[in-house]
Amino acid sequence: MKKRAFPRTEYNRKGLCETGQGADVFETEIINLSQAGACIKADRDLAPGTVVRLMLTIKDSVIQYPCLAEVKWASQGRGCTAGLEFLI
Repeated sequence: MKKRAFPRTEYNRKGLCETGQGADVFETEIINLSQAGACIKADRDLAPGTVVRLMLTIKDSVIQYPCLAEVKWASQGRGCTAGLEFLI
C-alpha cells in the first residue's frame, strides 16, 4: 500500500467549485484536506485531468480562499467523489 505524502485532516464543510472560466460553479462538500490536496463530493461528474478552482472557507469565516487544483481521481455514482491535487 502506498503511504500518503501528507496527513489528511477531516474538514466536512461546504465549498464552491468552479470549472472553466466561471461558467460552471457548483456547491461541493469538502471531506478532507492535506497540504497537497483535498477530497470532495459533488453532484456532478468530474473527470481526471480537469482543472478546478476550489473555494475554501475556514471555520465560520465569510472569507473564501481560492485554490487551483487538478482532479487526480474520481469515482462516479450518486454524484462524484474526487481527489484533487493543489497546483499552486
